[in-house]
Amino acid sequence: MRAMLSCLAILGLAISASAAPKEDKKKPGKDDNATKLVGKWAPVAANKKLATNLMEVFTKDGKYTMGDPKLKEGLVEGTYKVEGDVVTITKKIDKEGTATSTQQRTIKKITDTEIEFSFGGKIVHYKRLK
Repeated sequence: MRAMLSCLAILGLAISASAAPKEDKKKPGKDDNATKLVGKWAPVAANKKLATNLMEVFTKDGKYTMGDPKLKEGLVEGTYKVEGDVVTITKKIDKEGTATSTQQRTIKKITDTEIEFSFGGKIVHYKRLK
């Protein structure tokens, strides 16, 4: 009888442990903002044409570059981090990287081909470059 009660107690514990809610750890995937952000982007004018030669690059390893790809000098480098729909970009202001500037942008819309960021009181549209 004692053995039977022990078995029932262990079985009850096993069932309750398996029924406990599991943490929903979302793995980054193709629909994740951080994954979709990786690539080369250019701002778009209201008429849906590229506004400038300016290009922003977000890499998988969290590096950020901004500038005219035709120019070798004048590129701004830094890092970025995505938390939900907020992208925090930290740009190096000097060549040594000791002085930095941080900007937060909110993703309003993101697809495989376009992004809408909200920052500085404006919404800026970007198009993915090939």
